[in-house]
Amino acid sequence: MRSIFLCLVAASVVQAADKTHYQIALSVQQEGRSGIHIIDADGSDPRRLTKNRNDILPRWSPDGKQIAFLSLRKQDHELAEAHDLAFHWFLYVVDADGQHQRRVTKTPIGTIFHWSPDGSRFLFQSSYEDPSNKGKEGAVSSAIYVMNAGGMKQKRLTPINKIDNFPAWSPDGKQVAFTSNRDGNMDIYVMKADGSGARRLTSNKDGDMNPIWSPDGKKIAFTSYRRRRGGGVYSVGVDGVGETSLANSGRPVAWSPNGNRILVAADSQIVVISADGKNNKRLTQAGGRALDGVFSPDGKTVFFRWKEKGDWKIVTVGLDGHGWKQVTDLSSALGFSLSPIKTQRKR
Repeated sequence: MRSIFLCLVAASVVQAADKTHYQIALSVQQEGRSGIHIIDADGSDPRRLTKNRNDILPRWSPDGKQIAFLSLRKQDHELAEAHDLAFHWFLYVVDADGQHQRRVTKTPIGTIFHWSPDGSRFLFQSSYEDPSNKGKEGAVSSAIYVMNAGGMKQKRLTPINKIDNFPAWSPDGKQVAFTSNRDGNMDIYVMKADGSGARRLTSNKDGDMNPIWSPDGKKIAFTSYRRRRGGGVYSVGVDGVGETSLANSGRPVAWSPNGNRILVAADSQIVVISADGKNNKRLTQAGGRALDGVFSPDGKTVFFRWKEKGDWKIVTVGLDGHGWKQVTDLSSALGFSLSPIKTQRKR
């Protein structure tokens, strides 16, 4: 198993207990500053929680008390070599004050993982059970798993010999949307949280991927490649009815809290569109690259990662494209996950 050193930063946002703005968890790979950091969304009060260069993709727990992240540490190397998988990591959790770092997976996982809405479980994808994946640069199959937040009772929800990926919890935690090639090409499916009752929602020869749930759990936005190689944005009802084209390019990255808007990453820019696809507004500026994005809990601002003449930074902007502000000078950022729950940290 190769030790992979990626220059990545991940961010997730959570409201502060005694302020109206948020906190951001970052994965930093800078000389002398590597590890998971927390910083207030106005750029103040940075705190480093971990010090490992391989700690990436932090995700707040729904109650704001813990942060999950991926890592490949010295203690993981023996397990990694036993499974002989490329581009796989182990899941760790740390308390928001930096205490009680612990590994919660005994098997390697991929880079897609999520806390359940109630914080009691993790959902993730992995290729570790299929021997066909061993010793290869890329996996030929992947399955979807669930386990409790402490790392016990790991259960596989889908077969090991297909490509089942991009799992996403429904808002109530009772269902999982995912992408699968089990019927010949990549399409969007929904199953119960125990893996039963899988239903196919889309059917397209060019492939549908990356499902994200609307806040009310009634629709799923996804990326489809039926029109162009770079993908476009569609939505469909959870019953498989009402498939609609929303944007001719890009991939959906987040729904607004009220479900009226969707953030789209398209052509290295961030665009906000209405949920019916009739209106759109580009939030980012020419001359740089933008990826990912997340709404603030009130839906009035957007956080995203931005690169212009240097490292990736985290920037916030209003829905009208005004009010740009760089949050931190810590280099690199990858991914955002948002919790509206206030933290208990005392200032």
